[in-house]
Amino acid sequence: MDKKNLKEIDHKLQHQLGDFLRLRKNVNPRMEALRIFIIYLLVGGLWILLSDKVLAILVEDPEIFKAIQLYKGWLYVLITGVIFYFIISNRMMLFKMAIDEVFHGYEELSATHEELTAMDEELMQQYKEIQKHRDALMISDQRYQLAVEGANDGIWDWDLQTGEYFFSLKYKSTFGYEGQELKDDLETWQQLFHPDDRQKALDAVEAYLNSKKGIYENTYRVRRKDGGYLWILSRGKAVWDREGKAIRIAGSHTDITERINMEERLHALAYFDPLTKLPNRIMLQEEVSKKIKEAEENNKKLAFLNFDVDNFKNINDTMGHKAGDKLIQFIANTLAYYIKPPNLVARLGGDEFAIVLMDIKDNEEIILQVNKIKDYLRKPWSLGELEFFISVSIGIAIYPNHGTDVAELMQNADTAMSHMKANQKDGFCIYMSDMRKKTWEYVHMSNQLRYAINNQEFQLYYQPQIDLSTDKIIGIEALIRWIHPEKGFISPMEFIPFAEETGYIGEIEEWVLKTACKQKKLWKENGYDDIKISINLSSKMLTQPNLVPNIRKILEMYYIKCGDIELEITETAVIDNLEKAIEVLHQLREFAITIALDDFGTGYSSLTYLQKLPIDILKVDRGFISNIDTEEEECYILKTVIDLAHNLGLKVVAEGIETKEQLDFLKRNGCDIGQGYYFSKPVPVEDIESLLKEKTQ
Repeated sequence: MDKKNLKEIDHKLQHQLGDFLRLRKNVNPRMEALRIFIIYLLVGGLWILLSDKVLAILVEDPEIFKAIQLYKGWLYVLITGVIFYFIISNRMMLFKMAIDEVFHGYEELSATHEELTAMDEELMQQYKEIQKHRDALMISDQRYQLAVEGANDGIWDWDLQTGEYFFSLKYKSTFGYEGQELKDDLETWQQLFHPDDRQKALDAVEAYLNSKKGIYENTYRVRRKDGGYLWILSRGKAVWDREGKAIRIAGSHTDITERINMEERLHALAYFDPLTKLPNRIMLQEEVSKKIKEAEENNKKLAFLNFDVDNFKNINDTMGHKAGDKLIQFIANTLAYYIKPPNLVARLGGDEFAIVLMDIKDNEEIILQVNKIKDYLRKPWSLGELEFFISVSIGIAIYPNHGTDVAELMQNADTAMSHMKANQKDGFCIYMSDMRKKTWEYVHMSNQLRYAINNQEFQLYYQPQIDLSTDKIIGIEALIRWIHPEKGFISPMEFIPFAEETGYIGEIEEWVLKTACKQKKLWKENGYDDIKISINLSSKMLTQPNLVPNIRKILEMYYIKCGDIELEITETAVIDNLEKAIEVLHQLREFAITIALDDFGTGYSSLTYLQKLPIDILKVDRGFISNIDTEEEECYILKTVIDLAHNLGLKVVAEGIETKEQLDFLKRNGCDIGQGYYFSKPVPVEDIESLLKEKTQ
């Protein structure tokens, strides 16, 4: 309620008070009663005195006087009644006026009371609102103080009109400062900015204030007292006056140093190889995409080199993975030292690296630079007292000749490198279109091999092994055959190495073991219990962790005794991991499984491993047998091998016997078992039983 309304109510109250005072003055009950009494006495006294005198003068007759006296009494009553009527009526009118005035005053007082009551309620409501706002302001101030003191973030407030700049005391301590060491002004805060960030931070604030909308946000570095820097996320919001001028801005400072460091670590993990610190495949692809665009715009060429270290696996196997890591780091450091921008170098994984050479003019320039790279890497690498000479196989793809995008260049360079490694290693090869054909053949073979596994296109053929002292069959070697529905017979020499390379060999080996054991069970049921079945074990399978348990499981599945099984291994199966191979072979022999070393004499170090390997049988390669008729030196070597094996407690199996002369020589020189076309070529299972009947009786 405003002052004008209060004045009007006060005027009404003053006016009503005057009226009541006047009424109170005019109305006096005792005086009014006395006045009526006096009037009554005067009128009655005058009437009695005057009326009787006048009547006595005028009327002498007593009867008439008496009658008139009666009328006079009634006239007196009438006259006094009229007088009293007017007196009382006048007073009653005055009383009525007083009552009306009082009632009117009461109504006005009631209205005024209601207005006062409403005003009081309004004032009370306003008081409550003021109290509420005061309490809220107090709570808000307390909350602000608690928030400032308890927040992890720093609170700042910049009065743009006075230039005063405040930031919370607690946040000063984050930077190692005491409360009084830093002044509450903008200049002090700006002096803490990293020199590289100062101008950018000020420009960001100015740009926000000029935009007159949204939220201010920026990141920059702030110097700690100890000289280090923290990354700060600064956020705030400004207030503008009606003229659009910023008058105040306030916000928070958040320490995001850990987040920035984490982002940098994640970026390093995502884009850099952790071992060599070189860019990884992902970063290389992004950078090469940019280089291709530059080359396209400038009509220039670039060369993509993909290479890996020849025989790197031997370093890991013989010297350990730590030594292999040191070699990779040595190569990476060498490349990083010599390959300078705008050229690129990256590690793709394992022992595989990539180099991108920019602004290539022709093949001669590529060859010149590649030879320089090879020379850089050919420097001897020392590990302790040992020195190693590094050779690499390099595949090269040129933009735009061999591809117009990263994926195509990488694929074609990898194809060229694979072609180089397959032929001679320690060299380089520029991609040619016919290399893709070989790659497609590889993919086609993979698909066909998978289809053959799923559709059971494999068969087992069986070749008997003859006891040369009795001419009876004592064993049968199971040999896998792939009968392709269109190509017909595919040699194991063609698909087994491929299966080992692609990883299909595990499924194929399991199928061979199960099929051979199943057939062994049938032969046993048909009375051929003493026939041992010989199964070739792939070089990739010997060191598999579950080999021994899986073999035992299959033998138990078909109720085959371990002593009825002979496993044939080659030198290549053990040379890659000799210690592990020896351990597995010992486990197999503990279960009475016979171990035969196949193709003896084809490896340069066979004699070296002969004493170390836990084997039972030595299978002499057919190369020794085929020359028995003509080469006396071969005969002497073969006889020496047989004697050596017997001295080591091994039995000897001669493979590839094709003539009677060969057989006679082997018998004369004490060879134990013979195998070859002279007895039988490998035949299907349905043809082997007739031989079993003939040779076991």
